[in-house]
Amino acid sequence: MSAFHSTLRTRCQRIFRRHTCESISSPDGVNQDGNEMQSRETAVAKRVIAIPSAPVISLPDLRPSCTTLTSTIVQSDVAVPESSCADPSTFVNAHSDVTNIEDRSAVTDSVFSGYREEIFEEAVPSRMGHHDREYNIPNEPSTFTIPPMFTDFEGTKGSSEAQLPSGWKECTHSDGKVYFWHDGYRTITEEWIYNDEFRNMVTKWASILNTGFSRLPNSVKDWHLVIRILEYSEPAWDDDDCYRCQYYFVNHDNESLFWLSEFNIDEHLTAIRGPVRLSQILHFLRQEYWHHMYLFADTHPLSDEQWKVANREVVLAYADVTMSKTSTVAYSAVELEAMMKILNQAEKTDAPEAAATIMRSLLGTQFLNYHGQRSARTNRGESVFGDDPAQAKCTLLFKLLTPFLFYAPIVHLEALNKYWVDGLAIKDQWIILIERCTEEWKNHTVFATILLNANVAFLAIPSVDESMQRYRGSVTQVLSSLSVISSLSSILVGLLMGRYHRTKIHFTIEDINVYLMKHYSDDSKRGFEWLAIIYSIPYALLMWSMVMFLGAFFSMCWESPTRSVRISVVIGFALAFSISTLCIFRFWEGDQWTTWAFGRLRRCWEHRQVEGDELSVLGRIHLRLASIWRNKWKRGSDPGLPV
Repeated sequence: MSAFHSTLRTRCQRIFRRHTCESISSPDGVNQDGNEMQSRETAVAKRVIAIPSAPVISLPDLRPSCTTLTSTIVQSDVAVPESSCADPSTFVNAHSDVTNIEDRSAVTDSVFSGYREEIFEEAVPSRMGHHDREYNIPNEPSTFTIPPMFTDFEGTKGSSEAQLPSGWKECTHSDGKVYFWHDGYRTITEEWIYNDEFRNMVTKWASILNTGFSRLPNSVKDWHLVIRILEYSEPAWDDDDCYRCQYYFVNHDNESLFWLSEFNIDEHLTAIRGPVRLSQILHFLRQEYWHHMYLFADTHPLSDEQWKVANREVVLAYADVTMSKTSTVAYSAVELEAMMKILNQAEKTDAPEAAATIMRSLLGTQFLNYHGQRSARTNRGESVFGDDPAQAKCTLLFKLLTPFLFYAPIVHLEALNKYWVDGLAIKDQWIILIERCTEEWKNHTVFATILLNANVAFLAIPSVDESMQRYRGSVTQVLSSLSVISSLSSILVGLLMGRYHRTKIHFTIEDINVYLMKHYSDDSKRGFEWLAIIYSIPYALLMWSMVMFLGAFFSMCWESPTRSVRISVVIGFALAFSISTLCIFRFWEGDQWTTWAFGRLRRCWEHRQVEGDELSVLGRIHLRLASIWRNKWKRGSDPGLPV
């Protein structure tokens, strides 16, 4: 039976190809013979759409026997119910085992009325070039004379101005960009309709796309079409005029978009990773839908339910940010409070653009955090891929450099990894990071300036000056000179870094991600190591300047001929070194190796003798010193005991 059905399908396809003819609906789309023809084509298309390789085209000479035969083939072979013709997914699923490239191209050619599929490019609202400048105003003096008693600026155009074509309505976005709306075509475009060439292209392509949309099975009731003209510099085929039609359809029924042919959106999913579910795609399309509503808000009013949803989303985001310190919402409580006020006034004054831009932003954040998915991100510092920056191993070069930079890069590396999880940045955390770094560099500059003055005064001491003249290149002179150089370098780098980053505190989320991605070495597994090293340079130079200044001062005192001065200086330096070591010992937050070493040293020092355990050397020294100290304390507190 299947072989018989296959033979019948092949013969029917040959009959269709033999009676093929092209037809395009009239540009005006009203009461011409094309309407009757289109209804006949649609009726035939519903009967034959289940055959993948049969082109859905106008068939004015098709015989009834062929139509009956085709219907019999479809009903007996695939058993597609009549109601499934309105669902495109039913058609794809029913014939997924027999569809091939040639069959899809045949259907696509019929959708675009015989035009090449390459002419029509699928797009999304965020990539339609709303902010691109396609026309430059001549830089020349402006002149105009207002006629007497002239008051009608809307209904009358000047003699030198082109008239708006019939059926088109001119609208203006809140940012000043002009766009045009045609109610008959249900088409929106930002092309300059006053230009005959652009108008003819938009009209032709709108007619083709509308016709293709009517031929395909669909259940969309409230929809719009958006068209943009692209011009390429070189032709792609022989008779190519270098113009392309970039388009998308808007489905207001479920707040999404759709297209007439396959659309690969891989380039729009670079912000997420892993397998993609249909619910994620719907979330992405909803975000793009609200971007469309932001661009062309005057063409479709928001319903009461949409206003309610917008207010609800902002209120929930405000509550999450207020009650949680690890909220995934990318806006602060102050910004969300301002959004609530804006929505309240926008609903009263009928300003849907305000609601659209807020919904677009909130849905974009939810999409990046896998909202509604199995592994949704619920905390801003949480990686949905299971990556833990705290457990990541640093490179050998980073481990070798950090001791010479006084382990400052570790702090910056942890902060950068914490504020940029899975390649996502949050603006308020970015502001905290930049403010902290700029304040730190400012303080380093002040301290380095003070140390520079101390070095200059130190070099002006008569004994040091005489030593420099007597022993050229002495240790004191070299260390003090190196301290001066290090202080100047710390001041210079701190000023440059502070000025450079102070202008980046007001970056947008997109700019922040671009900046961090530029400094993130994913290919070499270094991550933010180089950026952390650069951020720690002012602090490291200041510390080296301090160390060398202390060395120069110690060298000067050691060269003193008086023995008592030497002993006093050695005792003072030993005491200061002990106190500094104690502070580092107690509050160390270095890398894993040094933390382990200091912890081991601390355990040896605090070791107590337990049954079966032997005291370590440090443990015995600790106990001995503690015993001596207790005995001295008892003798000092009791007058009867000898000291």
